[in-house]
Amino acid sequence: MIFHHYARAKTQLIGLSLVAFWSFGFAQTLNQPDDGFRGIWYYIGKTNNEYVHKYSGGLGTYPSNHYPFSVYAPAVQKTFFCYGGASKDSVPSLLHEVAYFDHRTKQVSRPTIVLNKKTDDAHDNPVLNMDSQGFIWLFSTSHGTERPSYIHRSRKPYDISAFDLVPATRLKNGQKVPFDNFSYLQIYHQPANGFLGLMTHYERGMLKYGKNKPRRTIGFITSKNGIEWSDIQNIGEIEEGHYQTSGTYKEKIGTAFNMHPDTEKDAGLDYRTNLYYIETRDFGKTWQNANGQTIKLPLTTSDNAALVKDYRAEKQNVYISDLAYTTDGRPVLLYVTSKGPEPGPQNGPYLWHTASWDGKSWQIAPVTESDHNYDMGSLYVENGLWRIVATTQTGPQAYNTGGEIVLWESKNAGKSWQKVQQMTQNSAFNHSYPRKPLRVHPDFYAFWADGHGRQPSESSLYFSNQKGEVFRLPRQMKTATVTPEKVLAEACATVVVPPVIGEQARKDMEAKWAAAKADWNRRPTDADAIIWYGRRTAYLGRYAEAIEIYTNGLRHHPNDARLYRHRGHRYLTLRCLDKAIADFKKAYALTRGKPDETEPDGMPNAKGIPTSTLQSNIRYHLGLCLYLKGEFGQAIPYYEEDLRAARNVDMYVATANWLYLCYRRTNQAQKAQDLLDLKLFRAILGTEPQTIAALPLIENMDYQRILMLHQSSLSPDAVRAEVTQPNSLSNATMTLGLANYYLLNGKTTEGKELYQRLLGGNQWASFAYITAEIEASRN
Repeated sequence: MIFHHYARAKTQLIGLSLVAFWSFGFAQTLNQPDDGFRGIWYYIGKTNNEYVHKYSGGLGTYPSNHYPFSVYAPAVQKTFFCYGGASKDSVPSLLHEVAYFDHRTKQVSRPTIVLNKKTDDAHDNPVLNMDSQGFIWLFSTSHGTERPSYIHRSRKPYDISAFDLVPATRLKNGQKVPFDNFSYLQIYHQPANGFLGLMTHYERGMLKYGKNKPRRTIGFITSKNGIEWSDIQNIGEIEEGHYQTSGTYKEKIGTAFNMHPDTEKDAGLDYRTNLYYIETRDFGKTWQNANGQTIKLPLTTSDNAALVKDYRAEKQNVYISDLAYTTDGRPVLLYVTSKGPEPGPQNGPYLWHTASWDGKSWQIAPVTESDHNYDMGSLYVENGLWRIVATTQTGPQAYNTGGEIVLWESKNAGKSWQKVQQMTQNSAFNHSYPRKPLRVHPDFYAFWADGHGRQPSESSLYFSNQKGEVFRLPRQMKTATVTPEKVLAEACATVVVPPVIGEQARKDMEAKWAAAKADWNRRPTDADAIIWYGRRTAYLGRYAEAIEIYTNGLRHHPNDARLYRHRGHRYLTLRCLDKAIADFKKAYALTRGKPDETEPDGMPNAKGIPTSTLQSNIRYHLGLCLYLKGEFGQAIPYYEEDLRAARNVDMYVATANWLYLCYRRTNQAQKAQDLLDLKLFRAILGTEPQTIAALPLIENMDYQRILMLHQSSLSPDAVRAEVTQPNSLSNATMTLGLANYYLLNGKTTEGKELYQRLLGGNQWASFAYITAEIEASRN
């Protein structure tokens, strides 16, 4: 049995291998449970421009030349996955971690930290696969030759609790040497043959230009048992080398690769070009091109029988994302081309293509375009439907690695593609490197990470199902397994319009933001510091970033209602109503029955007196979200509770405005009239009833005048004359009030015209503008 052979070999080779491994003093096998999922953030290549790095971000599933990161095991109905995790050190170190998703319970396990790689280089990310007995093999790669590589094997089948270091050897010139260095590994296992790994090794002193420059030589290596490996057999030795990306179909293993020109200046990998493909059907004994022609390895010239397309002649760079096979075993390649290596629009367009073999020739067709060379996607060929999950939508850090995740489909074998779903929206960070599992299961369909595209940040990990639903893996876990958080994929705003801010006001706001950020840097886990950092960020129009600040804060303070309240407000700004409602309901549940507290104003009124409380703002915003969803009856109880709890006239009037509209929309005319007659005013505020016009307000005069409009003590013609240009918050509010007045009184045409007029103004983030958008669409 393989297990017994493994034990024997481990004993025999322990002296040889462990000295070779541990004398480097780099990595450490840990076998420790982690308390959550934290991806590694990584960058390379300073650019000295606004894009900061050649590429960077949350790269826990990077690069496309590593595969697989996840494998479905039908025997236990689990998908096992690995990733590049981040330690909790001030400068995070790369952790090689393994976890699983249980398809029966729909829960994810706590990850096991197998290895601390003692680097932050995401090129050292691990890959994993399984043998026929269910043992999980983790392969810890290296970037070049400066750090060693490692192989670990689970102590039990289908179990991630502990892994043993494998004393692996390979042949070199007929002698056994430690197999302790491999880069860009793609590892496959066949029950009858064992492991085949496609890999890169670095060779120097063989280039025309730059004798010390490394050639990235691609090759493959095999092993029956995972312990004793063959010699490395080279595939490509063209000029400065190659990057390869591979796939498998039944007993076939294929690889697609580019070539790196031998350049006198700079590195050839920056000018990677051409597209090649070869495959083996006999576990590496022979190799063929797509047409079945036998290929003699290694390839040494750029013009050879493996060439799919000569992009060098077109001066185009080639970045390969994925390789899949049709149901009859024909290869389909997914890749991106551009004009050069540096990020930014000058090297665009960044064009996505498929190259598919139709049995006679390669058919190359466009898919879409994105904004970075290192945008990446996975290709799925499922009977007659081809699908791509990729970062093709520009994200919050434009022209940086990754973006928003999009699902594309083709029903005509790649001739044309349709964008069927944007799976992530309004993200604070760019998502990157969505990876397809081996033996993919519909419930765990793609796996990736996010991270800021230009500066170090936290990085979360995600997976999606075949439907395109997205789930975030928990950054904090208190139990051995947990149900992942579903990331709501409602149709939020696709374009965010920045607020119009005067020059001096912007300077003041930016100074306050800088102070809030400095305070947060000093106290990164303090709830007050987090809240003010988020609020000051949102005031500058950086709403998605503010949401991420609050989200990170909730990881430290999961029961702080203020964080849900403020995050819900910014979800509302971005038109993510379902997410906003979920947050406000959570905040409502956390505060119900507890003492209320005044909420300080971030942008104070003229008297500097706050007029609202935490709980009143939770109810008010929740009611507004329900109103916007057309759920007027559900909004009423929250507004009625808010009205009863009013501490001052401003709170009363603001709530009465929206409650009046809800009453009218639900045909409760008498209750609506009672609001205008102030019948509840004495009972709530303890003062004699006055006319609405005489109420002593501090800041909600617009709502006061709208109530007067409904009461007929203010002429609609007078209001209409005031709001010809709704380019201030006050004018936008009054325009909405008049539009609603017309609508409720049967003047639909006038109401629609005013909604459209409001949408021509510059108050995109205001409640009035958001309401007008929705009213214009449903009336």
